[in-house]
Amino acid sequence: HIPQMNASYDKTTNQYNYDSCFHHVAPIFKSNDIVVANLETTLAGEPYSGYPLFSAPDALAESLKKAGVNYLMTANNHACDKGKLGIIRTLQVLDSLHISHTGTFASLEERSRRNVLLIEKNGLRVVLLNYTYGTNDIPIPKPTFVNLLNKELMSEDLA
Repeated sequence: HIPQMNASYDKTTNQYNYDSCFHHVAPIFKSNDIVVANLETTLAGEPYSGYPLFSAPDALAESLKKAGVNYLMTANNHACDKGKLGIIRTLQVLDSLHISHTGTFASLEERSRRNVLLIEKNGLRVVLLNYTYGTNDIPIPKPTFVNLLNKELMSEDLA
């Protein structure tokens, strides 16, 4: 939301910084091996925007990583807020920060490679799958793919 963006903007450096938003939870996150969060926005670049079509600064993802979040779910009702560019750029930013993610994909081929997010930590194996009920009536732009709640698709993924 715009008030959160405004509060995270440092006029002296002309940069966004969300570290303070996670100040209280970062010690909890960092004490755990697996921290999963839902990225309820896109990282589509400027101009940044709030409701109803979200695009946050990349600094949000940077601060999430610093706070200890190591896995992000990207399929949610705001996944298509900034169209194909928003989906693809969000994935590129997360990849550049080495934050594992699932739920949205640049293409169907990418989905086939990256949909099942396997985590192996300390002898524990966890698989993450991520789906959304919809995209606020915004069509999913081709060739991108957003995992929608669908019994057949989910059954295939679980198999």
